[in-house]
Amino acid sequence: MDINAIWAPRALQALGEISALWVNRLLDEQIAAFSPRVGAAPLAQFIGDTVFFQRAIQNWRGASRHFVVTLGPEAIRNEVQQKLQWLQRKNVFTGRAS
Repeated sequence: MDINAIWAPRALQALGEISALWVNRLLDEQIAAFSPRVGAAPLAQFIGDTVFFQRAIQNWRGASRHFVVTLGPEAIRNEVQQKLQWLQRKNVFTGRAS
């Protein structure tokens, strides 16, 4: 499975939680001090939009099925063997290119 299918929903969830804190004015002063132009940032339009973040999280969770690859033991063995042979031809293990 692709790493994005695992981490993207978690990153969106974190952004949603940060957004909620911002809306509750818990972070206003800290963020303004860090970046006075933060209101012009690309994500500024989504601050406080919990529906947006929930929809994005659900979309990414549903997208994970597109990242699943199923290989049988023989196919895995063949792919690994081919990769190892390629690495040996490239002298990856010795640090010398041929």
